Amino acid sequence: MENIFDEYLNSIGANGIIKKRVEELFNITKKLIKEEIKDVIIENYKNSTRNVFTHLSFFSDSYSISFENFQSENICVISKFNNKIAFLKIIDDKYDFTQANDDSSLFVEIRYGNQIGGTFKVFGQNCDYLWKIINNYFIPNLGW
Repeated sequence: MENIFDEYLNSIGANGIIKKRVEELFNITKKLIKEEIKDVIIENYKNSTRNVFTHLSFFSDSYSISFENFQSENICVISKFNNKIAFLKIIDDKYDFTQANDDSSLFVEIRYGNQIGGTFKVFGQNCDYLWKIINNYFIPNLGW
């Protein structure tokens, strides 16, 4: 798997089981699309005792490839950007869009012109990674 993914997974506290599952889904993703996979994000929240990981998304220049409930299911959704993001909503809590802290959270909703879309919700240091995804993939593809 890409070294950039290892660095990211370590930074959000992913354990060996999560890393192995991300690698499995990364290998499936490479078979589904023929573009270089450049980024990854795992949605997360914190319950009273631990960091909980929910959905996984990979990004290439043209696609987002998302796996819902990625730890237990193989539900894959592929979306092509193609400058067709019609709606982008960003909600932050204790995040200054510069440096995340343990109390930061970030919620993003996107919709394509056909009203299909998705949401991303992260907390803590993961906010910086979602902000990178927003800037690299969502904002440049606004323009339905």
